[in-house]
Amino acid sequence: MSLESLEQALPQGNLLLLDTTTVISYFKGNEPASPVATQIVDGFIANGRNPAKASAVTAMELLVSPLRLRDEALLRQVTFFLQHFPNLTVESVDFATAQQAAALRATYNFKTPDALILATSRAHGVRYLVSNDEEWRRKLTRLPHRDLEVCYLEDHLPFP
Repeated sequence: MSLESLEQALPQGNLLLLDTTTVISYFKGNEPASPVATQIVDGFIANGRNPAKASAVTAMELLVSPLRLRDEALLRQVTFFLQHFPNLTVESVDFATAQQAAALRATYNFKTPDALILATSRAHGVRYLVSNDEEWRRKLTRLPHRDLEVCYLEDHLPFP
């Protein structure tokens, strides 16, 4: 694939929602999809081409590993990313988001964290979800409204 295919999948100016798998791939840097995640985070979001949001659930999931490993350097890096990265906002889970998540969970059997992340996209008018979660590929096709475009990192491999 190419940078061009990624640019087409995520049109300039559109708001993105980063799934946990995308940010993990970005931080690890050694996964097959890491170059794609890096292009999105450093090449699209950091410079303002695409503003982005992340759910508070994603923030929580990202903080688990450094806390569990007692890795202070990684904890500082993740915390800085979540709080200060240009053009990225972490969104809290409010009651309206919780209601939407409950409906997704009740109707489509999404796991609670996934339902909350998806509900965050709906609550904030995000049309483009960036993920590397293969389980979502199957589950999202069941949703009746295709109001969410999903960009799967691995669809853009190999990446320059």
